[in-house]
Amino acid sequence: MEMNPDQGVIMLASRPVGYESPATRRERYAQTRQRLSVPWAVDGMLVYVDEVEAHCQRAQKGGATMLSPIEDAPYGRLYRAEDLDGHR
Repeated sequence: MEMNPDQGVIMLASRPVGYESPATRRERYAQTRQRLSVPWAVDGMLVYVDEVEAHCQRAQKGGATMLSPIEDAPYGRLYRAEDLDGHR
């Protein structure tokens, strides 16, 4: 699948056989549950957007789990979220 936002392209790939999403792994394994108990992304994706508040609202409406509220950091405004499959 390919998405074409205003600037750039986002490519999404299918899952290989045997793949377990972070949400599934969190349910099955205590070590994964412990690692995902913190709000930051151990591995994840960083996306730069012009309007952080609007992006955050769209993510919430789409079902994302908010891991942290919008905050001001030395490198800009940010929030942390997890998608429906547990990807951060």
